[in-house]
Amino acid sequence: MKKTIIFLLSMIMVVTAFGAAGTINLVFTNENTEYVDDKAYYSFDVQAWISEGSEVLGDGMVYIQYPVNVFSDMLVLEQKVTVNKTGILAESIPDYNIDLYEIVNVTDTKLDVFAVTFSSMFDYSSPSMKAYYSVLSNDAANPSDLFHIVIEAVAEGSGNISFADNIPGMNELFFNYEWETFSGGLDISAAIAPVEVLFDTEPVDPDPEPDPEPQPEGYVELASLTADLKKSDVNIKWATSSETDNAGFVIKRSVNGGEYSVIAGYESNSALVGQGTTTKRTRYSYTDKNVASGTVYSYILESVDIYGNAFAFD
Repeated sequence: MKKTIIFLLSMIMVVTAFGAAGTINLVFTNENTEYVDDKAYYSFDVQAWISEGSEVLGDGMVYIQYPVNVFSDMLVLEQKVTVNKTGILAESIPDYNIDLYEIVNVTDTKLDVFAVTFSSMFDYSSPSMKAYYSVLSNDAANPSDLFHIVIEAVAEGSGNISFADNIPGMNELFFNYEWETFSGGLDISAAIAPVEVLFDTEPVDPDPEPDPEPQPEGYVELASLTADLKKSDVNIKWATSSETDNAGFVIKRSVNGGEYSVIAGYESNSALVGQGTTTKRTRYSYTDKNVASGTVYSYILESVDIYGNAFAFD
């Protein structure tokens, strides 16, 4: 029995010593803060690449530490964080819609740390299924996407999102398809992203609408404007030296200091239709008939251009 135990222990040591080659390098990148109404949402991507070899990821864990001055503690419990699979973790078997990976859980591990655990749906016991998996990138400039994470901020502030410090067994957090750890362990030097939240800062529109073209305006040069009373009629006369895009005139009247109201206009009185555009002197007149004695009348003459703009002459 003793010899058998020694043999089994030796086998375990051999498996551990001859794990998969290479170092898993984690990257936190593409950080962004989006402001929606009175809330701010910080997001970033988790990526990975391997220094050598051609490996399919099996299982893994990512520990994310965050500044509690910006985000509330216990983010998962407070339902302030969303994690979505991306890249190689979001792939599925064609035609069958079977996911190749699942997010096992997202859980708070400390007041300022939460962990994301993922696992492949198949492993070394199903060698034929490995062909459906994409291998982890070997290119540091083009790592494989794993997750997109969004966290709701609760206060203004700054700091860093990073892989948590002092995680026991850090080099045994990632396994390949054959359930082997990686000989080079885990490199988290690039697993850090800056955070800055300013609630009173509006996001800059990357493609602002151009300023509208100034609307053209007509113009009337008034040469004279008179009003005289004959018996119970008020005769209003005016002349223009020039007109530009002039549609016509409107006359408004106030009685005993009250509000002004329209009593005549070019749309219903052809005598008040303008000349459009002209440099010739033009005379106009309008008679307000049967005004009451002892009553104070005030008048305003307005020109209206063909664009609908009105200009008053007292």
